[in-house]
Amino acid sequence: MNLPQVLPQHRYISTVTAQVIVALSVLAIGLLPPLVAIVAGLSDSGLLVATHAITTSLLAFLLGWQSAKAAFLVLLIILPWQPLFSMPLAEGLGSAGIKMLVATKDIYIAVLLPTLYLKNSKRIKWNFADMATLPFLLIYILYMVISPAGLFIALVSFREGFTIIAFYLVGRLGRLGYPEVKWLLKAMLIIAIFVALFGYIERFFFDELTWTNLGVGAYMEAKQGTLRSRFDVVGEIPKNWFSRVNGNLVRRMVSGIGDPTSLSRYLSLPILTLLFLPEMFHPSKENKVARFAIFCFLTGALILTFGRGGLLIVIGGIILWSVFNRPKLALMIVPILASIFFVAPLFDFNSGSIPGHIESATNGIRQLFVTPLGLGLGTAGQKALSFSSNAITGTGESYVAALAFQTGILGVATYSLFIAAVSLVLFKRYRQAKRLQDKTGRQLAMLGLSVILGIYITSAFANSAIAPISAGPSLLYCGAFLTAYLQGK
Repeated sequence: MNLPQVLPQHRYISTVTAQVIVALSVLAIGLLPPLVAIVAGLSDSGLLVATHAITTSLLAFLLGWQSAKAAFLVLLIILPWQPLFSMPLAEGLGSAGIKMLVATKDIYIAVLLPTLYLKNSKRIKWNFADMATLPFLLIYILYMVISPAGLFIALVSFREGFTIIAFYLVGRLGRLGYPEVKWLLKAMLIIAIFVALFGYIERFFFDELTWTNLGVGAYMEAKQGTLRSRFDVVGEIPKNWFSRVNGNLVRRMVSGIGDPTSLSRYLSLPILTLLFLPEMFHPSKENKVARFAIFCFLTGALILTFGRGGLLIVIGGIILWSVFNRPKLALMIVPILASIFFVAPLFDFNSGSIPGHIESATNGIRQLFVTPLGLGLGTAGQKALSFSSNAITGTGESYVAALAFQTGILGVATYSLFIAAVSLVLFKRYRQAKRLQDKTGRQLAMLGLSVILGIYITSAFANSAIAPISAGPSLLYCGAFLTAYLQGK
């Protein structure tokens, strides 16, 4: 394989890569004060993570103002690797320090969004999909203000809705053209390859003791306040790192993300990119082999996560592509793929966590009739359950259910409106590209449509579907692609 043909083009490497290396170095320097405090054995060393938060904010502003591509690349690197590099620091930093460190990506994008807005908002062609973000965000703000839960719990729950909108709008405000959007996908693919590579290493060469020594137990306990998810195995390994398949307990791949469900969804975008955009590789026999090898490499990692969400997004994308592009082929493909849900052990509806996911989703639907106006942010959902003993149980498995409990019909409706509006614009671009025989535009639109609908469908059954690591890259891509399309670049 000719590596430069897979990596982003040289004209980006010379500038963007240099900026990213400097940015990551500065982030590391920002962590020096708490690291020195840990080594010195000082108490309250976690509070010194504030220096890292300040450094992160400054970098987000400077990169956003200077180069959206560099800002995006730093964000894409932080997302899958922050958990791994935080684990060894957990015991020394404590709960407050780790929670602040985990918030790195949230701080970064919270600063990057207004920076890009100030820089580019007047040059963006806004449309109704962008307008749909406003009611969704306003509902979140309203229900945070009137929430009976504590301010901290309400803010943590607010983060979920805010990051959905923020990743999409950051993509829109980056003002990338079509060449840069394809570059962005290539960068995502390269990062995903390294994430999967580490996943194979930890899955087959790390045991429970290795992860314990890395600090996963202390990390989870500091992050969530409790290690109630610990499984009865050697070492402090979270429960969801294991899955029962045909009665056997099997360890799932987690990579640097430290969560199998998020990893499965994270891998779905690069896998679909390989399927939908084969021209990312030059049409030589050597590169066709390389593309197939990378596809198998990433798909194997996805399967080893035993994550249903990512697999559903990939299967859904294939079905969507076949229905729109090969209707006759779809008549054969759809039944075959649909049968997977009934014969594969991974989709055994009577085992594992599937009953819990289904129950949470149905609880949310029922709750809309009980409290149609919602109960307030922080009263239900995974985040509330992790930080509050007063949260309603049985609401942590489904984001839509948690949204129904907290914000009622208004929250679910505005969330659905946002997804529908983005999907409609993507579909319009697909129709236009098909009419103009623009193959690349059609493929890019189909990729966006697949991942945005995949996020929505899986969010009905899992809260992790809208987590920054799971959905962030996909939402960033959808926003960036729509800007390239609407700007005509």
